[in-house]
Amino acid sequence: MSVEWPDIPVMYRNVAQRTNAWTGQITLKAIPLHDAVLPEDLLFPIPLVDEALNPDTFSYHWQQLTYAFKLPSPANFPALTNLTDDERLMLRQYVKNARKLAKYSVFGDTLGSFDITHEDGERFVNANLPSEEAFTAASATFRQLNNQSDEASFDKVKAVLERAVAQEGSSKRARGQKLLKPWLAARKQLAKQMIETIIARKLVGDKDERPPYTFEGVNPSKLIKTYNYGDTLHWGKEREALAELTEDPDLEKFWMHCVLSSMLTMSHFYFGFAVAVEAALGERR
Repeated sequence: MSVEWPDIPVMYRNVAQRTNAWTGQITLKAIPLHDAVLPEDLLFPIPLVDEALNPDTFSYHWQQLTYAFKLPSPANFPALTNLTDDERLMLRQYVKNARKLAKYSVFGDTLGSFDITHEDGERFVNANLPSEEAFTAASATFRQLNNQSDEASFDKVKAVLERAVAQEGSSKRARGQKLLKPWLAARKQLAKQMIETIIARKLVGDKDERPPYTFEGVNPSKLIKTYNYGDTLHWGKEREALAELTEDPDLEKFWMHCVLSSMLTMSHFYFGFAVAVEAALGERR
């Protein structure tokens, strides 16, 4: 089933049903569809889990990413022989930022849960969200990995890997390009759709008659930009858009949940790519 509030859908899987024999009232027990697919067997060791304050939270996100994409192990990326000194410096900075971010409290706490309940005609919105301090700190370091113009961002690092691997011998080139292809394709999807939407789409399929996918229409890249340049990092050109999103206190919780979920998912993806970068440098831990 899909529940919409106020116009944002969330898909659920019903796991139990009870009918009151006296009143006929039906009580359903349901879990979010993106959690109903778990547990999922992992295909490789959890990236940067050695930095984790709470390995269970890392496992949760990698189970979701594994279900969605079935990515090959980043540790199998070949060591590259023709990187310049400046490129090596950039790649090491990317890994440094990823490992720094992996230590932050937002990745150790069990954050992001969101639910809406109704009782006696009243609506209650609950969300487990980080402190403003923790969110701002994570946003600042995440930006260095995520923002295309930053000097050690994912986009610049992947361009270096693509160039360098293309100049390797045929065997190493084929191995590196084969690994890069699904990782880069996954990143394109994560930039446009939330992981919850991707999982729902994969599980339900593109049927003509279906409920709306969870968080369908939410664009993670646009949402992250709205928060970064609306107030979190800069009180800039997105401030009116952010003010509109957060005008209603309950919707403010919802959008914070969405931006947090997007950041956490994309960060774990970047952690995985950091393992590929370490392998490319010949510096795997």
